[in-house]
Amino acid sequence: MTDELKEWSTAERAAGQRAAEAWTKFFEAQRPEVAERAEEIAETARVTEVQDKHEASLMAMENVVGVAASLKITKGKPHRHDAHARNANGSIDIRARPMWREWEATLQVQYDADQFTLTDVANLINRVGLQVGIGEGRHDSKESAGLGWGTFTILEDGKKRN
Repeated sequence: MTDELKEWSTAERAAGQRAAEAWTKFFEAQRPEVAERAEEIAETARVTEVQDKHEASLMAMENVVGVAASLKITKGKPHRHDAHARNANGSIDIRARPMWREWEATLQVQYDADQFTLTDVANLINRVGLQVGIGEGRHDSKESAGLGWGTFTILEDGKKRN
């Protein structure tokens, strides 16, 4: 095997673009409810896989009483974002992923009210939003070069929380 990257010819790039466009048209032509259901199933499978992998270690932590998936984006439209990505073997590839420039989500949280106040929990979530974020390209992400994406703040009645 060689470490040299292959330079795609103009014809090969055009063929790849045509194939991508054909698949995009195919999926866009599906009934919306079928496509949405397929996305929900795929999303649930990924969440379940991660939850199964980490639930035991999370449950062993002090004050953790349960682990559940509870975030779903409720507003905002994803846009296609093409970016360089590094494969496990170190080579570079291009990946197309959804990106939400503006979004909202409803978050359900359970907490020990004997240990924390609602303000404590809101402040912790706000801190996560500012310092960690969610998704790819987060500030301190070693996997995606810390692009500064995925930050969020809490809204109360449609306004930023102080």
